[in-house]
Amino acid sequence: MSGRWSLHEAARAPATRDTTRLVLEGDGLVAHLSAMTVQHGGPELYASKAAELGQDPLRADADVELLWAKVSRSSKSAGALLMDQACFAGVGNIFRAEILLVSGVHPELPGKSLTRAQFDTIWAASVRLMGRAFTHGSIVTVSPEEAHAAGKPALRRWIYNSARCGKCGGAVKSWQIQARTCYACERCQPIDGRTGAIAPADAAPPALFNSQCASESIEERLRTPQKLRVAELKAALEQAGLPTAGKKGALVERLQKHVTTAGGPGGRAPPP
Repeated sequence: MSGRWSLHEAARAPATRDTTRLVLEGDGLVAHLSAMTVQHGGPELYASKAAELGQDPLRADADVELLWAKVSRSSKSAGALLMDQACFAGVGNIFRAEILLVSGVHPELPGKSLTRAQFDTIWAASVRLMGRAFTHGSIVTVSPEEAHAAGKPALRRWIYNSARCGKCGGAVKSWQIQARTCYACERCQPIDGRTGAIAPADAAPPALFNSQCASESIEERLRTPQKLRVAELKAALEQAGLPTAGKKGALVERLQKHVTTAGGPGGRAPPP
């Protein structure tokens, strides 16, 4: 599931690269598909792959009852089921975090322990959040109205790659589910051992990073120095009149201390 489409005007299309696997041309446009590997085939390949997929929240003909029957019998956690393309087609790691947060469901809750109401809430959230992202052409799961109501007009996502929950301000914990980082808010997604959910022993404050899939502006990332690149950290430190020597960890600590004590790095860092 790794690859990238790029669209260009035909007269300005760049040359293909070693990783360009497919070029589509027409109506004055050129599209390049860049990926490590691509499997080629005809309608039979498409049909076989489509048959392996579960229910797609973006499709009006999704069979919710079929999905409920599968989920309600499963011992897998809700977090694992949402990433299982044979169950929820199209849900990735960012959507998993956001869907479960707005649904108030802990990622470790087993599918067979979900009530029908909880499942319906998860499905409705999947349809709403993925539909919003499709409309915007970007993974934005927070509406402008919700962001303003939360007092955070620039908020784009509730919990993914965040140390604090965008809804309640509570601490966020992260851990691994099938080698992918999972997020949960301790307040909004309380865990109940009576349901068969077990608190992950390795849950810890998340390691924040500059996500390419869930991009943030430089202004947003200045508030969370861990998400800045080294060049951006040095630019922000220089603008604040602070030393710029050291490895990234030291730069982050220095800028974070400044942000905490001085109320901010003093404006936008110049581009590296």
